[in-house]
Amino acid sequence: MVEILKTLSWISFAAAAVCLLLAVFVWFRFQIMSVINDLTGKTAKKAIEQIRSKNVKSGDKSYRSSPVNINRGPLTEPVTNAAPVKTEKLSGDLETTLLREDNKTVILNADGTTVLNHGSEQAAAVPNRPEVEVQMIEQVVFIHTNEVIS
Repeated sequence: MVEILKTLSWISFAAAAVCLLLAVFVWFRFQIMSVINDLTGKTAKKAIEQIRSKNVKSGDKSYRSSPVNINRGPLTEPVTNAAPVKTEKLSGDLETTLLREDNKTVILNADGTTVLNHGSEQAAAVPNRPEVEVQMIEQVVFIHTNEVIS
């Protein structure tokens, strides 16, 4: 019985050694360290740091307008700060936005758009809708900067 257990232990040690060698081979063959760095963001941080240092040293930016775009000039007028939009509270939970032209008020129905005359007290009937609980699944944040990363 002791000989059988001794033989099984040597076979188990040999199998463990083979598995260890296989794990080391797979680690280097599939470059697992680079996969870990990609998943944690270290590779991207290093790349961005290199790009920033290159841009600081050379002063060379990757983006330049083409001659066609320079000759064409700006496509749109600059946006001016507009006055805040006025809203009016109607009967019930209805709220409407006062349009700038013609002082008309617009309420959206399930049927489409209903234009109310100025001074009208009538409001479109709102169909009963069941309340629904909204759950945020994913939040996407955009960060706008003037920094150029090439």
